[in-house]
Amino acid sequence: MKKLIIKELQLCSLKEKKAKCLPLDPKKNLIIGGNDTGKSCLMKSIYHAFGADVKFEPAWESADVKSLVTFTVDNGQTYSILRDQRTFSVFDSNMNHLKTFTSVTKGLGPYLADMFDFKLRLPTKGNSQDAMPTPAFMFLPFYIDQDKGWNRSFDSFERLQQFSDWRTPTIEFHTGIRPNEYYATKIEIKSKIIKRDEIQSEVNATDAILFKHRERYKDLPFDIDFDAFRKEVDELLVRAEIVKSEEEKFRSDLRELYDEKHVVSHQLSSVSKALQVAEKDFKFTVENPDEEIECPICHTTFDNRFADRIEIAKDVNEFDQLLNELQQRALQIEASIKDLKIKTEPLKSELFRINAILSEKRKTIELRDLIKAEGRRELIDDLKGQRDLLLGKLRDLQAEIDALSEKLKSYENKDQRNRVVSSYFLATKRYLNDLDVHNIAEEKFKKVSSVIEKSGSDKPRALLAYFFGILEAIKQHSTFMLCPIVVDSPNQQAQDKTNIKNILEVIRDKAPSDCQVILAVEGLHGVKFNWNTIELKTKLYLGSNSRTRGA
Repeated sequence: MKKLIIKELQLCSLKEKKAKCLPLDPKKNLIIGGNDTGKSCLMKSIYHAFGADVKFEPAWESADVKSLVTFTVDNGQTYSILRDQRTFSVFDSNMNHLKTFTSVTKGLGPYLADMFDFKLRLPTKGNSQDAMPTPAFMFLPFYIDQDKGWNRSFDSFERLQQFSDWRTPTIEFHTGIRPNEYYATKIEIKSKIIKRDEIQSEVNATDAILFKHRERYKDLPFDIDFDAFRKEVDELLVRAEIVKSEEEKFRSDLRELYDEKHVVSHQLSSVSKALQVAEKDFKFTVENPDEEIECPICHTTFDNRFADRIEIAKDVNEFDQLLNELQQRALQIEASIKDLKIKTEPLKSELFRINAILSEKRKTIELRDLIKAEGRRELIDDLKGQRDLLLGKLRDLQAEIDALSEKLKSYENKDQRNRVVSSYFLATKRYLNDLDVHNIAEEKFKKVSSVIEKSGSDKPRALLAYFFGILEAIKQHSTFMLCPIVVDSPNQQAQDKTNIKNILEVIRDKAPSDCQVILAVEGLHGVKFNWNTIELKTKLYLGSNSRTRGA
């Protein structure tokens, strides 16, 4: 497995005439600094240089900070990325210029994906086709930021919602449930399907030319070669069967889509009704804030506590989110139906042409004494030769696509899924115990894509346990790259002395030993770290260079 190591972060603000340099240890790094010393901005600057969207403080934004990150891939080649606003420049170990990009999605993202062998593909909103995700998705499981990361897992970057339903496939990719090879195979299949469709278009064009010439010269007399005639008719019949088979497959796919459309429509209706009921319940409890209220139907008295109203509000939010997901799926189904209908039309036209040619053949067989078009015969023979070559390529491509499709199925391995989920679940359960989080039902975190639902001081500790559980699965099963583990400001939600001590000790002792770790804290609370320590003392974002020491 490849490993990404951040060697150094350099920052410079020409506007403020200040700079900072942070050399990082390849194993364990501790950054200590009070409020407004720029810890979080330093962490975010690493990902910002790689093209991930992060949210900086306004003061940092106004300073127009340029960042240079030097890193190694798999302990091999060293590279540097310089970011200046929306421009990214990549350099080799000798600072020789390699590439410059002004776009993340069309430039830097694909370049890094190729460098890191990042094959994940995600569906984009309003498009049934999968697309290459932005660089943020490479780092999602490895980073907890100070602002949003302690409220919801996998939420430390901005603009993730440009992809629909990204959470589960991203987690399954990083944990190895669906390995890198799965997505690499999908990319290869897509490439071959595009090539197949291009060749099929050439076949259709050749057939159209053949049909055109047959129509143009249909009244001219010609010699009939019975062997050639029989062969041509046989070819037309075979092609007709192929077209019918393809048309039937599209019809079958359409039936499945219509069935799913019916199911989703029914689900939309059910969820919409449930949402209306929940909204009415919530409105009723808000409009009747008394300690007890009477049901207007059965006249039974119920408590109307504020906590109950919160639970109803959560139901409304969850129904609303589910309704939105179903509506997105309904749009995707409609788009797929439209796409299939468009693809069916050429098949119908081709079948019509074939039937017309066969009908014409039956008429011409009676004109055995007519011969006048040898030149036409030669032209058609040449076109048929080209068509045969194209059909041969089509058969070969389809065989390759079928073989790759079988290979893709082999990566959908239930045993592998069970192994990953088991290692994640057991690790998360262990970390929850280490962090003294006990009041959480196992079904709430049994899936790798679970959304941890806790409140108060338990929530950051539960999220950290989930974070480390995912890292455990990644370490054991992932086929992608180990990125630096970055944890920013874990002392959240007013942790007491015992809990913050446990948090720091778990990070210190349980962080994977073969990964680079960067931990940013305000204080150590009596916990000893034998890590490379960088202490930020100035309140300015970009003051003099930080003092580096061992601790």
